[in-house]
Amino acid sequence: MTTNRPIQTKVENSVVEIIWCDGCLEDDRKVEAIVYCHDCKENQCEECNTMHKIRRFLKHRRTDPKPSL
Repeated sequence: MTTNRPIQTKVENSVVEIIWCDGCLEDDRKVEAIVYCHDCKENQCEECNTMHKIRRFLKHRRTDPKPSL
């Protein structure tokens, strides 16, 4: 299983960290996360975030994705 450790890549002389979607990592797919759900404690890509909002009745707090510690 792949772990969610951010990778660093150079983009126009800048270092950018890519954080993977936790749900997709469980399926051995690497998809960039766009949000972090504080209630579920997981990073989510656009697709997982959309499905998450549909299936959840609660208003969960979301912020920018964050690396695992």
